[in-house]
Amino acid sequence: MQIGAHIHQDDPLPAARERGADVVQFFLADPQSWKPPPPYPYAEEILSSDIEVFIHSPYPVNVASLNNRIRIPSRKTVLQHATGAAALGAKGLVVHGGHVRQGEDPEAGLLNWRKMFERQADQGGYPVPLLIENTAGGDAAMARELDMIAKLWDQVGEFGAGFCFDTCHAFAAGWDLTKAVSRVMAITGRIDLVHLNNSRDEFGSTRDRHANVVNGEGTIDPEVLAAVAVEAGAPVIVETPAEGQAADIAFLDNHRGAIILHKLAVTAIVAWIARLRDFGIEHPVRVGLAGPTSLATLLRYAKRCGVRASAQGLARQAGLLRQLFAMSTPDALVRTLAERRGELGEIAPHFFSFGGLALTARWAAAVAERRIAIEGCEGFRVEPPR
Repeated sequence: MQIGAHIHQDDPLPAARERGADVVQFFLADPQSWKPPPPYPYAEEILSSDIEVFIHSPYPVNVASLNNRIRIPSRKTVLQHATGAAALGAKGLVVHGGHVRQGEDPEAGLLNWRKMFERQADQGGYPVPLLIENTAGGDAAMARELDMIAKLWDQVGEFGAGFCFDTCHAFAAGWDLTKAVSRVMAITGRIDLVHLNNSRDEFGSTRDRHANVVNGEGTIDPEVLAAVAVEAGAPVIVETPAEGQAADIAFLDNHRGAIILHKLAVTAIVAWIARLRDFGIEHPVRVGLAGPTSLATLLRYAKRCGVRASAQGLARQAGLLRQLFAMSTPDALVRTLAERRGELGEIAPHFFSFGGLALTARWAAAVAERRIAIEGCEGFRVEPPR
């Protein structure tokens, strides 16, 4: 799992190290210009580093436009920047969904996206994945509303289009962030990159003004943002004010283990249950959950089961060894299974009380009574009765 930041294209590696980033995003040229990107001066350093790279296309790009003076240079610019991104070994090129003008048919904008992919497919496709990013506002936008994104994916999904999920844009567009990842995945089947940004404005504002994830002017609970990253399981880029990016990355780094462990557990369990249902097996499913305990205790039980080496390796990769005695609870898994219960059929938990019967019972009772406050990797807090 990579966590990083959008930075200036001038010598990005030192900026990445200053922020504690292991992935970066930047522009290859003036973000307000149609000019093609020049040869990148730090290409060799990036290619020889262990920093992963995403490139963002310039803001004027509007593939959906019905105006030839915008659409044609947009197509050209996308190809030029995709080629420049490939030269750096970038994992993808982020492109905004674009829009048509008021009074124009949005379906024509969707077809323009398809035509761009079709024409390039005849030339062998793009050298890097194009990651279409959701947008905050615009009544005739291609990627503001989920139903329009579904129509867009009907046109471009077959060409391998990727998706970039921006949390500030989604919040501004009125999406419920606690359900947004699963809804996007149901449409696109993928999230390739997360732009994890807080918002300076209120829910549904349609305004695109980013704030730092933590310690800033943000109106989104940072734990909600971290939960998005956990569920999406994709590389994370913060496009936030530069002075707070190191703190944003440090906050998310504390959730890195939860991101990896959640992705492994939830994805595997949900996929397995869905497969059962595909085969017509409708029996109730009982999911075994480790009750609240520390990672150190989980590793002790892993040793007894003969999988301690694998568990330690996962913990080391997840950056969890420094959190060995922090409380670990199955909140994220329970929440996801509850949200998807309607489509997955009857699901119920049983608990392995590794942290003791009393602690497990207290946690289960608090969940049942809706008196639990989830606190990420730091454990849980039971609220007083209402």
